Amino acid sequence: MAWSFDMSKAPRGRYRVLAAGRDGQGARKVFERQQIIAASSCGVVTISYWIDDQKRWSMFTRENPPIAWAPYDGPRLVVDAGKARKVHDLPSHPTMQESWFQRHLRERRAAA
Repeated sequence: MAWSFDMSKAPRGRYRVLAAGRDGQGARKVFERQQIIAASSCGVVTISYWIDDQKRWSMFTRENPPIAWAPYDGPRLVVDAGKARKVHDLPSHPTMQESWFQRHLRERRAAA
C-alpha cells in the first residue's frame, strides 16, 4: 500500500438518485461516502470519509485537513476461539517513524 500526498485525488464518494415515496414518484439525492485511510500532521492514522455538506474529512477540520491518504478496503474478519470480530489494519504514518501512541506504549513498557 502506498501513501498519496495529493488529497485532491482522494475518493470522496458520489451522489446517487433514489426513488422516493411508496408510489415511486419523485426522487431524492443521497451521498454515498467512500472511506479512506487518512494521516494527520500530528502523527495520527485513522479511517476517514468526505463530509460533503461541510466540505471536510471526518476526524479533521477544514483548517487542518489530512496530509496523506491511502485506499481503504474495509475490515477483515478474524475468528478467534469461536468468536468473529472485525479487525481494521491501519498502516504506519507516512512521515513519522513512530506515532505518539507507539512511543507512549514503548516508554510505558520500559518503565514497568
